[in-house]
Amino acid sequence: DNELRLAKEDEHQESTYKVKKIIDKRSVKNQVQYLVWWVGYKKSEATWEPANTLILLLLKCPSS
Repeated sequence: DNELRLAKEDEHQESTYKVKKIIDKRSVKNQVQYLVWWVGYKKSEATWEPANTLILLLLKCPSS
């Protein structure tokens, strides 16, 4: 399973969210972001996440 740990800024704690699908890509101020659709959430609730966050996710996933 692809799981991504995101820190909640206000609560100083981590929660685990599963990625359902990467649905788009954009560049903001020369930084790549991906639109992530999360398991258990509506597509309209997808969030833009920085590429470096998703790279960390991929590095933590066991190889197939």
